Amino acid sequence: MQKIATCGLKFDLHIHSAESLKKDGKKVKNNTLSNIPVLVKKLNEQGVNICAITDHDTFSYDMYSTLKQAELDNNSIQKVLPGVEFSVCFEADAQESVVHVVTIFSDEEDTKIQKIEKIIKENPPTYNQAYKEEDFLSLLRIIDVNTILIAHQKNTLSSIKVKKNDANTVGKEKFLEFIYTDYFEALEFKNRRNEVINKSYLLTNQLEGKVRFVTGTDCHDWSVYPAETPKDPNVDFPYTYAKCLPTLKGLVMAITDH
Repeated sequence: MQKIATCGLKFDLHIHSAESLKKDGKKVKNNTLSNIPVLVKKLNEQGVNICAITDHDTFSYDMYSTLKQAELDNNSIQKVLPGVEFSVCFEADAQESVVHVVTIFSDEEDTKIQKIEKIIKENPPTYNQAYKEEDFLSLLRIIDVNTILIAHQKNTLSSIKVKKNDANTVGKEKFLEFIYTDYFEALEFKNRRNEVINKSYLLTNQLEGKVRFVTGTDCHDWSVYPAETPKDPNVDFPYTYAKCLPTLKGLVMAITDH
């Protein structure tokens, strides 16, 4: 394997499969194991180099390992990483907020990756269909694999109306705690306009260099990728690039360097 990164790699770490049926319903019904070639074709058309299927509070080793076979084929995909989109309940100011946390795991120890599916089934999200913060951290310790944590932040940081499941729904004090303790490696946005507004917010609040933003398609229908659904007009998706090696460690180094 190469030891020096020479170019930027295009990545998407937020893609759903039919394993998210329980939460997303019919939107993901066609994203089945047998339709993985559809996803591979779409990823290749977009020139995506690093990707992950991240379903809601569940993991399918079959889905992950089947997509991972694309690394061996003649296409743009250089690395497929295992991942889960966890629903995590945080408490702040005597109130609770559920934040969606895209969690990407290292693929270096496949025996541990094979166990993730069983571990989650034995430790399901039972608190308001989410994990309490301490239960989430305990679950990560049980899985015992290096991770990248990326929190939803679909609305802008300066928006008066916060969006459900975004990181800033926890209130300013808890949100700043996330930022200053590097709880999350990055925050995820989707709208290109939001990037400009978020960067302005960081400058105004002297947080420049404290927060990294990355994009994720949140695709629920592989046939229209990179759109989220057939109703989503945002097909000119603003992909994030990282100048790194196609590994979890490479991504971590790129994302955590402002």
